[in-house]
Amino acid sequence: MTNDLATDNAYKQHINRLQNEVNRSFGKTVTSIADFEELSEKTRLSTQTLRRFFGKIDKEKQLSTASLNLLCNYIGFTDWQSFCNNTTPATSTQLREVINSFYDTIAFSGASFFDVKLRDTHEAYAPIILNDLPYAYSFLERYKNTPKITQSLYPWFPYYDYMAQASYVHLIETYLATQPLEHLRVCQNSFLAYGVFCSAKWGDGADSVEKYTAEADKYIESVWRDYPDSFFHYPETRYTIAKVVLAYLNNNEQEAIRVAEAALHRNLRAKPLHVFDEEFNTPDILISKLCNALIWMGKVDFAIEIYSTFSEELFLTKDPVENMSQRFVYERDTQFAAQTVDMLRLFDPSIPELVSKRQPHWKTRVYEEIQQLLIDLKRCKKGELSKRLTLKERLRTLAKQTNFGVIENLIQLFQ
Repeated sequence: MTNDLATDNAYKQHINRLQNEVNRSFGKTVTSIADFEELSEKTRLSTQTLRRFFGKIDKEKQLSTASLNLLCNYIGFTDWQSFCNNTTPATSTQLREVINSFYDTIAFSGASFFDVKLRDTHEAYAPIILNDLPYAYSFLERYKNTPKITQSLYPWFPYYDYMAQASYVHLIETYLATQPLEHLRVCQNSFLAYGVFCSAKWGDGADSVEKYTAEADKYIESVWRDYPDSFFHYPETRYTIAKVVLAYLNNNEQEAIRVAEAALHRNLRAKPLHVFDEEFNTPDILISKLCNALIWMGKVDFAIEIYSTFSEELFLTKDPVENMSQRFVYERDTQFAAQTVDMLRLFDPSIPELVSKRQPHWKTRVYEEIQQLLIDLKRCKKGELSKRLTLKERLRTLAKQTNFGVIENLIQLFQ
């Protein structure tokens, strides 16, 4: 096949990414004869072509552009060229109208997303909106004067896979310009600070991290004032991570420990949080997210110490959304939390395995793939040189896709 995109190496990278996307759309890894037959019906490609695509036969033979176009159509892209250019699949005009109609009803009815009937629909539409940046901007413009809609979408779905990419950063900065509630400004500025950290190698990016953290500093006092006896988990967890990142970038380990310790003990003492006319008791979020971020900072020993001391908090949670959404999953049952514990166990086998449903999430799909690759890299046996090389190549491909400069440091850590 001839096309300008690429050398054989670039072609293989795009094929690997497309294989992952096809598996994701299919709902599982395509392996069995029945899988190939079912996928053949969905893509209008022969089982032989699909087996070639997945490397089961004729591994050195490239697919035709026509076959690649059909596979890209299956996952929502216009064609192979759009997929290779990382163009986000566009939401059809008809689907946008359906989505807008749903949110127009919300805007004028006074309904709440804590309504059981509405929650799952909102959860289903969120990735469609945020995965299509032009639509995400037009949606924000349409509902910027209806904060109950925008605040339930942009800040509550921090997109790990995009957090280091300029296009997503600009979208969130545009949202922040609408002057949302102060706890949302804490949450989003803090998350952007973590995104900046992930975009650089260890030790770099302090100025940009400090810029976003300083913005969060302006509003954190209002969170503590409004919720003096509770721990408002989303903004306070993100803020804690941002402040710990900044302290380490400034080579101030004592400050990093102070910030983390203060948050952990505040979380431990906290009474259930009353917000949105509901009661939340979710201390698990800080434990999982902070330990995970510390691993990405290379501070594994500190993460192990925190998890060993506070891991019981993962099982003392109660969230009203559990009764409102079929999609709801506690933090301990996420793939994110399970992988965090898996990574810690690689450095301290005495940590018990986390019994978890390992539920993945669309906003951390690539982030979780990176973590699994790091786990597999650490588990490589002596002499498995080709496997080790393949894992590192895939990690570096994802580093380019996500703009995660920190991956090179993580490769060294997990080798």
